[in-house]
Amino acid sequence: TDYTDLQVTVFISAIGRFITTNAAEAHTQGFEFDGRWAITDAFTLGFAGAFASEAVYDAYDGASCNSLEAKSVPPPCRADRSGVSLPYAPDWTLSLNPDYRFVVGSNFELIVGANVRFSDGYWISDNEDPRNEVDSFERVDLRIALAPQSGRWEAAIYGRDLTDERLTVGAQPDFQHKTSDPTLYDAFGNTRERGRRYGIQFNYNFGE
Repeated sequence: TDYTDLQVTVFISAIGRFITTNAAEAHTQGFEFDGRWAITDAFTLGFAGAFASEAVYDAYDGASCNSLEAKSVPPPCRADRSGVSLPYAPDWTLSLNPDYRFVVGSNFELIVGANVRFSDGYWISDNEDPRNEVDSFERVDLRIALAPQSGRWEAAIYGRDLTDERLTVGAQPDFQHKTSDPTLYDAFGNTRERGRRYGIQFNYNFGE
């Protein structure tokens, strides 16, 4: 897939603001797949994956510098990111979703489901700051639910991010802390997922 006039958000360190600009040209190449396999009447396996042989900016001159580059270049610092990988574009991802259901007693059903996700590493921004790189990971979510066969209600317990990956989902300069140079926002903050957590759920169907 080819893109032209692709809009991106860049940070201008000299003024401490984000602006929206065009990244000119980019392209992606690869394939995706997904499916669901009914192994038995009670056990199904969902699966999905993507393989990206290429996901890069073809032409992106005028991108913002990261804080490491800006230290050695007078503001406003600009960089040519042509050939740089697109953010959030790992080379491959794979997810498996097993789901097992079995009867408990004469009127209830127990459902055990999981979401197992594997991913290659990727960037969360296009400025090539090494602090913006996410390593490859494996993440597991699990859910166990009990429900009557009528489907009137469902009670469940769940665990998310059982491998405690605490994935980085965002990164930005810390606007409250500057270096000795007032044009450089060198302090850095990452936004991460909450990590391993557990909970309970209850659903009730008020319909007929």
